[in-house]
Amino acid sequence: MPNTTVLFPTHGEAQTFMKRHPDIRSRICGVGAAECAGTTALSICEDKPDMLILAGIAGAYVASGLKKGDCIIVTRENIADLGTMRAGTFVSLPKTFGAPAADNYYTADPPRGRLLPAISNTVTIAGSWMLNPTMRADIENMEGAGFFSVCTKLGIQFAEIRCISNMVGETPDQWIIPQAVEILSETLYDYISGLQ
Repeated sequence: MPNTTVLFPTHGEAQTFMKRHPDIRSRICGVGAAECAGTTALSICEDKPDMLILAGIAGAYVASGLKKGDCIIVTRENIADLGTMRAGTFVSLPKTFGAPAADNYYTADPPRGRLLPAISNTVTIAGSWMLNPTMRADIENMEGAGFFSVCTKLGIQFAEIRCISNMVGETPDQWIIPQAVEILSETLYDYISGLQ
């Protein structure tokens, strides 16, 4: 098993895994791309991991065919709601000055194990993908693009694993957070155990 650090956005997402696997280094990175990016950089500097994993729950878009309790590995993170409103219309802005706004994504090719690959939208407001429906994806989360950006720029091996807790647009009483956290913990341990 390589020297691995696992980042979780919240304590609620982390607690089951951390309790069962205290021998695997874990950190809480915070909610949102900025907090996650900062903790990702700090972890790389302090922990010096061979592999960095972002793990948490996520909402799935109905059209994805995913269901609650499915775990996936993210192979592309769209920066879905980076833009401005002009005359009531959302206009994408590029992540890099001079690049086309359509290139607002990061890709990864992590070891997949038995996990299905998925495309994710990183959003700052849940459901804001509706502003920019050209950013097609299977799921949405709030941290992934920050994580992908730092890991890519610093050249570290990384993976993002998510368990579906809800369908995007559902009210919180329809979410299955405790079950998703349980499934995530077991899937994550199996994934890490399979790394060479």
